Amino acid sequence: MTNTNKQNITGSIKAPKDNLEKLKKDFPHCFDKNGNFDFEKFKHELETSEINFSKESYGMDWLGKSYARLLASDETSTLLKENEEWNEKK
Repeated sequence: MTNTNKQNITGSIKAPKDNLEKLKKDFPHCFDKNGNFDFEKFKHELETSEINFSKESYGMDWLGKSYARLLASDETSTLLKENEEWNEKK
């Protein structure tokens, strides 16, 4: 039995036209004289920029957040127990 599974490798991946126009507008120096995008120049531009991508993230802050964390780590002092007498009422 022969193996007919063939892997197709795409060698020419291109960015959508509108994204390419954005790159040309914001990073014109990352294109050569023929208009081809130089990914290595772009990568170098990102590495030397002042933006630190490793520290970028989302977060939620509110007044009392640190106190809430402190209370969450505190030992429980209240026990919730069902009220059987109340639950039996109709």
